[in-house]
Amino acid sequence: MVTLFFLCSVLLISSTKGQSKADVQNVFTEIFTTNAYDKRILPLEYHNDSLFLDISFNFLGINEINELEEKFVTIGYLQIEWTDLGLTWDSSVHNGLSKIFVPQNDIWKPDIVLQNGFQRFVEMGGKFYYIQVENEGQVTWTPFQVFESRCSLDITYYPFDKQTCHIVFIVWTHTLEEIAIEKSKHGITYDDEFQENSVWDIEEITHEVSKETRESRITFTFKLKRKPLFYVINFILPIIFLGLLNGLVFVIPCESGEKTGYSVTVFLSLAVFLTIISTVLPSNSENTSILGVFLLLQIILGVVVLFITTIQLRLCHRGESKVTGIYKTFLRITFRLQCSLKRNKIQSEGEKNGDSNDENNMDELTDDITWRKVAAGIDFVCFWTFLFMYCLMTLITFSYMLSSFY
Repeated sequence: MVTLFFLCSVLLISSTKGQSKADVQNVFTEIFTTNAYDKRILPLEYHNDSLFLDISFNFLGINEINELEEKFVTIGYLQIEWTDLGLTWDSSVHNGLSKIFVPQNDIWKPDIVLQNGFQRFVEMGGKFYYIQVENEGQVTWTPFQVFESRCSLDITYYPFDKQTCHIVFIVWTHTLEEIAIEKSKHGITYDDEFQENSVWDIEEITHEVSKETRESRITFTFKLKRKPLFYVINFILPIIFLGLLNGLVFVIPCESGEKTGYSVTVFLSLAVFLTIISTVLPSNSENTSILGVFLLLQIILGVVVLFITTIQLRLCHRGESKVTGIYKTFLRITFRLQCSLKRNKIQSEGEKNGDSNDENNMDELTDDITWRKVAAGIDFVCFWTFLFMYCLMTLITFSYMLSSFY
């Protein structure tokens, strides 16, 4: 019986300390009716005073970065805190009630807007949002938003690029002397709902309050790093392999009749890739993608290869006319550049015949030459020249691109 009486006493005492619906109604009546709270008036006791805002950003993730439109889309909500002296009450009079929630359109709130927004200014939050108000006048507003801001992208090292984007909030109407943003002790925070982006890694996020202009503003800076694996597999590797195929035209014999068709096919494939890359990059002349320049150089090489192949086919079909002049000199130089095994064979044959003069052997090789041999010499020289130039160009290009990434 004693235990039962003790439990009933505890329940009775705790129930008398709980706040009821009537307590909340009495607080609303005191604020909005008795005290005649007016949301049109800046909540300052004296007009010369300043209202201080504490703004922090609860970041939930990157939704999108549109390179073509240079648009930075993030998800999160601001936590804005200030003190409103018109929203105070004595909690002891109202059964210990120390906190209420008020629709955001029923009280004064700062007109904070996204300055570098991608679209027109819109009001933070919405009419269905509630603001937390404490009995000492401490107000906390947490409007959720999908923020679409402008971000100038530097595509020079695409897709091994790093970007810096800003989200800037300002107090639009009031001056710095009337409303001032203070550097929040929270800054920018993450919670359990944060989701990583599949394309971008976040290296650093900072915030800074600027008081150098007429209005007060706070800037959240995002330093981002692209994840390049998708672009390496779907863009870079195919481009490199296509470039190698461009030089294989010099391996195809003139007699096959496929040299020109092969060159045109590779050239058109490179042109298609250049078109694809152009569609995903912003149209500006301030900076140019190194990858686009690399692809353009490959197209230029393709034009040169097609030009050489056309001339080569013309020479190959000259028939049995005599080869003289510069072509004969070119062929002699080509024979000198042949592999060491062939030269060793020539030297061994000369030693068997008791003749060690390599110049005489070279004369014998070049006495009976045809235009087809000239075409074969062009293939030999152009293949190794193209291979060297292409490997050097690829190595320099991607070494330069990766130097800023790691």
